[in-house]
Amino acid sequence: MATQHSSIQNLAVDFGVTLLKLICRLPRPAGLWFGRTLGRLTATFSKDRRYVCRTNATLCFPNLTVTQREAFVTQVFENNGMGLIETGWAWWADPAPFWETLEVEGQEHLDAALSRGKGVLLIGGHYSALDLGGLLFAKIAPRFAATYRPHNFQRLENELQAGRGRFMDLIDRNDIRGIFKALDNNQIVWFAPDQDLGGDHAHVFADFFGVPAATNPGLRKMARRGAVPLSISFHRLPAGGYRLTLIPWPDVSEFDDLAFAQRMNQVIEEQVQRAPDQYMWVHRRFKTRPEGEGSLY
Repeated sequence: MATQHSSIQNLAVDFGVTLLKLICRLPRPAGLWFGRTLGRLTATFSKDRRYVCRTNATLCFPNLTVTQREAFVTQVFENNGMGLIETGWAWWADPAPFWETLEVEGQEHLDAALSRGKGVLLIGGHYSALDLGGLLFAKIAPRFAATYRPHNFQRLENELQAGRGRFMDLIDRNDIRGIFKALDNNQIVWFAPDQDLGGDHAHVFADFFGVPAATNPGLRKMARRGAVPLSISFHRLPAGGYRLTLIPWPDVSEFDDLAFAQRMNQVIEEQVQRAPDQYMWVHRRFKTRPEGEGSLY
């Protein structure tokens, strides 16, 4: 029975990957249209994720009317759908057309961080164009690494390794020795610490859009060894291109865990405000609550 189930999973992944590869051959406007349509369909049928997104919108944007909030939720799903198509482009397409439309803010901060020779903590968020953001960053940076959670399904993990491996090295987020080794070699290591990993992981509560959010301050230990924190964001532009922004940090040598976590959330919040519907609000960012507070979801 298990073998049959695995075979069905393999067929489903093979079908999905083949279909995505075909869609990614479409002209970019058509591909993004397909992504938006897929996102709207997902919003219709994925009631649990829509509920999470609606709850996050209510918490983080309390001034929205009911009508505005529902429109915002739909836009979030549309952007997530476009992000799926952009993932396919990041994994399989020629990068040159995307690099040609790229606007970069703050490259001098990356150059300054690398000149210190202690490694760079590239700190980003879960924007909907996440994988394409890696491809865009590859245009201006030397070979870099990113931490990630290996997928449980090997067939999909193989595709992920091959796709992302075109422009980055991958390090299991639990491989602390591998992360420190990369930083000691003055490599850039990309982190996305804006998800709630649950109560079993070390965290402090730092505000995100005014709501206490469980935030892992573990990157502070790497910064204290000399690695330079640098934040990154990337957004779609109305004209069809992309903007990548690099944001420097102040001296963090005197920061405690809470101050470090608050800085991470503050920068991500500021960048999300540039295009709020391009952030992955479908994640349960406020899953873990301070003692005495009930669940928000």
